[in-house]
Amino acid sequence: MYLTTMTHRDELFDLALRWLNDDVAPGDGRAITRIFLYESAVSAVVVNLMIDFLNGLFNGPLQLERIRQKQVLRRRLIQYLPQSGERVRQLIGQFERDPEYFFPRLPIDA
Repeated sequence: MYLTTMTHRDELFDLALRWLNDDVAPGDGRAITRIFLYESAVSAVVVNLMIDFLNGLFNGPLQLERIRQKQVLRRRLIQYLPQSGERVRQLIGQFERDPEYFFPRLPIDA
């Protein structure tokens, strides 16, 4: 679960914090169900709106790819970077020399 990317991240964070402290409330199951149902509905609409917007902005169908690890996302960003300054080149060099420093297998949903 990636709490930082969710619409209800504060409520989910509070639930998770309580659960980690062995404080489970009777309504937690209903709250989780409500949050994830709502999140799915909102996420689908937002993704579709953004795809439509970007297709119009860039004049054509975009190529979509589901990315599950930060390392893959970083490599895609580096691969398609149109230009880079000195700091960006330093970060890319550091990433290439020591990818473990950047938590390469950290899961994401991008």
